[in-house]
Amino acid sequence: MANIGNDLLLFRKRKPWLSLISLILISLGGLIVGQFVAVLVVIQIYDLTMFQVMEMVANISNYPEYKVAIYILQGLSAAFAFILAPWFYLRFIEKKRIGILNPNPGVEILPVFLALLISVIFMAVNFKFAEWNAQMVLPDFLKEVETWMRMQEDKLEEATIFLTSINNLQELILAMVVIAIIPAIGEEFLFRGLIQNQLQSWTRNSHLAIWLTGILFSAIHIQFYGFVPRMLLGVLFGYMYFWSGNLLYPILAHFANNGFQVLMLYLYKSEVTSFNIDDADTVPWTVFFTSAVISVVLILSYKRHFMKEEKDFAEWHKVFSTDQMHKAEIVKAVLTDHSMNPVLINKKDSSYHNFGEIEVHVTSEFILRARKIVEKDINFE
Repeated sequence: MANIGNDLLLFRKRKPWLSLISLILISLGGLIVGQFVAVLVVIQIYDLTMFQVMEMVANISNYPEYKVAIYILQGLSAAFAFILAPWFYLRFIEKKRIGILNPNPGVEILPVFLALLISVIFMAVNFKFAEWNAQMVLPDFLKEVETWMRMQEDKLEEATIFLTSINNLQELILAMVVIAIIPAIGEEFLFRGLIQNQLQSWTRNSHLAIWLTGILFSAIHIQFYGFVPRMLLGVLFGYMYFWSGNLLYPILAHFANNGFQVLMLYLYKSEVTSFNIDDADTVPWTVFFTSAVISVVLILSYKRHFMKEEKDFAEWHKVFSTDQMHKAEIVKAVLTDHSMNPVLINKKDSSYHNFGEIEVHVTSEFILRARKIVEKDINFE
């Protein structure tokens, strides 16, 4: 599965850019609906007015007694924007099931272990990029823009510190759900599963799609002084998905990245450890290079695992047969568009016993996807 190609057939009736814009707009709509629902829930639970909730959101550090309410607001908004809205788009706009995002549905222990380990080891590398990014200075003529960016960064940092100042086990569980589980599932579903696949269909370039998705993934967080490390993290998750053909691996890696940091902050606050991960802004160069080398070795091992699997199963299988050449050509063209490299066998020119059939064949790693596309997505009318 070294190259999963594009598996969605999302653009047969719409332009790729139009589908992408539709997805983004629906996700933004989901965010708005999620915020509205979250406010109603908080009002009901805490007997607050709409004005009080809005004031609390604007100045969260002044309301430590409502930390659980802030978790509810954050969690529901993210769930609607990154999980429910994209699912609605995939199911009712594209009329596809979520399983189509996993052309290689099998899960193996080794790549799971590698994905988790890569995510944790790569943190030390990314801390150095975060240190560099935080020192960014814009030219004088952009001073007003820089001032606004700094204010935005300080506001988001204040919210992050508030949400990660965990005082008890209940807050740790809520933080894990809101900061680690929901973003891991939702952001990978939206960005890697949908946006990356759509950009791949649009650009016909897998690597460009991965990097563009990483840029969008970072931009959506509106944290300019953490843009580069978050982009690199998105690219890392993108390649994990590209090589494996299974969203579970980047979801687990994303969870490990966020969850490990939340857990370490809790352990430090509880005085279980003296290491404060928030003070890891300055990473020694020896740690950076060591982590970088280990990360590269682990990433190559992860990639090699799926490339080896691809070679082991490179056998040809029939996915479609007909006695009409134009139908065979349509199937071949569609599968070719999905980077499956199909071959067409015309038995009218052969001595096969079932003389007159025309078959389309693909290799083993594509057989399930190809059959699903032929059965559900190709219309010869």
